[in-house]
Amino acid sequence: MESHILNTISYMHGSVEGVDNEKLANFCISEGVRMNINPLESRYEDFYIPSNEEWNKVFDNIQFQYMNVFKTRLKLMNHWSQVHKKYESTNKHNHVNDGCISNGPDVSGVYYVRIPRDAGRLVFEYNINQYQKSTYWVEPVVGNFLIFPSTLCHSVTKNLGDDLRISISFNAKINNSK
Repeated sequence: MESHILNTISYMHGSVEGVDNEKLANFCISEGVRMNINPLESRYEDFYIPSNEEWNKVFDNIQFQYMNVFKTRLKLMNHWSQVHKKYESTNKHNHVNDGCISNGPDVSGVYYVRIPRDAGRLVFEYNINQYQKSTYWVEPVVGNFLIFPSTLCHSVTKNLGDDLRISISFNAKINNSK
């Protein structure tokens, strides 16, 4: 008898040291431009942010760790910050490019910049079969990152803390050329 795995869903996690997360948080707040000004619509909590020295340190470190494990590089497509005030959350979504899946990202990720107490969790939702879904949640930690398939549905529960919850998300292509 042989066993064959047809499908697995996984995510990677790690941590980045040597980053001034408070400086990065302040940068996200001061330089970020809100993606949607209507608080009743999606992406209200998302902010366009330019690259800066601290973010470059973060992504370079993630890139280094990814290369060590998978022997392939990540090509950053885009990045943005989420700034959640008290009681804000992010609805379930994925990062698939509906227009052309091959032009979309292979993986998405998040780096945690500022996480107050009771800040909420990242929740992954995936199909067990055509009738059942399951969820898996991750407690955020400052300085940690997660990388997951861009097709994986996820959400962020409400920030019940009194301080801002700040993270930076990104999309990347897996670049097999070294």
